[in-house]
Formats: sequence, C-alpha cells, structure tokens
Amino acid sequence: MPPAFASEVLRGWKAPSPEAAARIARVLGADDDTIRRARRRAEDLREWKRENAQGHSRKQGHRSGQGTAGLPLHYQLGNPAVDVSIITGDLFDQDTHLAVSFSDTFDTSTVNDRIIDGSSVQGQLLRLLFAGDEQLLDQQLAAALAAVAPAHVESRQDKPLGKLVRYPLGTVAVLGEPRRLILAIAFGRMGNDLVVRAPVESLWACYSQLWEAVYRHGQRRTLSIPLMGSGLSRVDTLDHDNLLQLILLSFVAYSRLRIICRELRIVIAPGDMGRIDTAALHGFLRSL
Repeated sequence: MPPAFASEVLRGWKAPSPEAAARIARVLGADDDTIRRARRRAEDLREWKRENAQGHSRKQGHRSGQGTAGLPLHYQLGNPAVDVSIITGDLFDQDTHLAVSFSDTFDTSTVNDRIIDGSSVQGQLLRLLFAGDEQLLDQQLAAALAAVAPAHVESRQDKPLGKLVRYPLGTVAVLGEPRRLILAIAFGRMGNDLVVRAPVESLWACYSQLWEAVYRHGQRRTLSIPLMGSGLSRVDTLDHDNLLQLILLSFVAYSRLRIICRELRIVIAPGDMGRIDTAALHGFLRSL
C-alpha cells in the first residue's frame, strides 16, 4: 500500500476500501473485533457514497445544495488561539478526551434497547469502552456523581424502569483515565415514558458546564464531541447546522474567558454528512 495513501487514511482525509481498512487495522495490531469494525465502517461509508451518487435523498431537513465537500475542515481561531476540527468518522476512534451525552438519570441499560438504544453513542460507549459491563459503568458514574446533589428522586410507580435519581441538566460525570477522559453530560431529560428530550433553552447552560469540566480536568488536551442533539436526544427544533453552530459559538464564547483545550474536534457520523451545509459552515467559522 502506498505510504502516502495509508497516511491520508489514518488522518481521515481519504476513505479506504473495506479490505484496505481491515489490512491497516491488522498491521497496527488490532484484535479480530476491531478489524471487523474497521471493515464494517468502510463498508458503511462506501454504501453511503453510492447512495449519495445515485441522488439518494433523506427527507428530514435536507435542503438542496447541501454537500460534504470541505470535510474534514480545520480552522484556527484567532481569539483565542485554538484549533477547531470538524471531521466525519467514529467518535470512539479518536484518541482524545470524549464528551458523551446521557440523560438526567444517567441510565445505562441497553437490554432489548428498552431504556438506552444500543446503537446510540451512549450504547456504543458501554459496548466499546466498557466491554458491555453495565455494572462497571454504573459504579464509575456513581463515584463521579457522589458529590452532586440530586434534583429529584422518582418513585418506582411513576418510573417503572431504570434509575430513579435525577440530576440537574448540565451535570458532568468525569470518567476514565487522565489521558483519555469520558465527560458524561446530562444533556436531556429521561421521561417516565423512557423518551429522552433535550429542551432547547437548556443547551447553552449544558455546554457551558461541559466546557467548565474540560477546563478543570482535561489539562488542555484535545476534546472530541459528537453532534449532540441530532439523534435520540430529540432536539427537533434545531437542524444539524444549528446544532453545530451552537457548539461552536458556546465553545468560542467560553474560550474567550479561559482556554479550555488546544483543539476541539467535532465528529460527524457518516450518516449525518449530507445534512451539513459546509459552505455555510465555512462562512460561520470566519465570522467567529
């Protein structure tokens, strides 16, 4: 394999074929599960490109003229002097601190996808970084939240499934090792009907508390964050462009008070690529 091609794949600048992805993972010493996952991600991306080339249209919130040209996008802010990267890929492939949204009850069970959907970012966190060990994740969450006063405690009659203790929206539980922290943030409210809803009016405060936690614990290392609210958190009143701009605006506003990290990396799932207007994004970044 040409070294230049392998280098561009590893930087996220080129998409490998499924076979190339598996070969690279194997050479880097990955186990069988990771090799299969690398192949599957490449297959997913190839399928997405095929659908896009055939004029495949997703009907929810698409606008004509949107495209993915220009991603990955790297931008250096002048005030403050920090880097912003917007890339497509898998959040858990980033060797950085990670921000993951939870509900205010910090529920973790993915059994039958009844409480937490196993395909969600939170479900992937449990599977990939905790090897599916729900008890271990719960133990770390309990330790991280021990000093936080609950906002409310539900009765089992009102909430038949899952955890009963509610924490204020924006609460951040810091998990993991210092080199790679997991910042679990209460981003939405878990209804007693087991549907999570993230109220728009609380999002700015949630991000402010996330940046504060990164500032206090992250030692200015790179933070990777998904496009929170675009999936099962159900921020239905904001489209993907609005959600992305909200992350950027709140990050810049907080960074002008104090440096949070040297790089913010926003990771867009391949399936959401077509929902980002990159031309408008370039203009928005220049305005910052």
